[in-house]
Amino acid sequence: PVLNVISSPAAVVELADASAQDIEPITGTLSVSDADVGDTLTASQVGAAVVKLDGQAFTLPGTASALTAGLQFAGTATSDGGAKSIGWTYDPAGANLDFLREGQSLTLTYTVKVGDGLAYSSTQDVTITITGTNDEPVLNVISSPAAVVELADASAQDIEPITGTLSVSDADVGDTL
Repeated sequence: PVLNVISSPAAVVELADASAQDIEPITGTLSVSDADVGDTLTASQVGAAVVKLDGQAFTLPGTASALTAGLQFAGTATSDGGAKSIGWTYDPAGANLDFLREGQSLTLTYTVKVGDGLAYSSTQDVTITITGTNDEPVLNVISSPAAVVELADASAQDIEPITGTLSVSDADVGDTL
């Protein structure tokens, strides 16, 4: 069988609060042909998905691991000597995408092939891209310092330094606060 070049779908954008983002199903087709009439053509994934963040190898955090299990194929096709299509769907379970910073590009690349029971096509890639958005930092409740007592003769009172800390968090990994 011959598997034609696969067009990758448009990028998915991380939602503002993506702590359990359920990505809408993304669908496409594999265009394949086989000169042997009557062969059953079956698509399959070769190996595990390759995950990259901004083009570099990346290990997904546990809360986003469901992203790699989302590719499925819709049945088979029977060759008639011409072009046939086999559908695919990317539909992962909800995943926490809040770790993505604004503009970061997370890609999941699935290598696929089509077989006819005797031979396999060359491989092609289906690439899913997720683009990060900015998650606002969160400033936690601040405890006010104790009151400063005015001295009896406070015309030049030297107030001792008052210090404290701000407790802040940001779901975007790597943002400078």
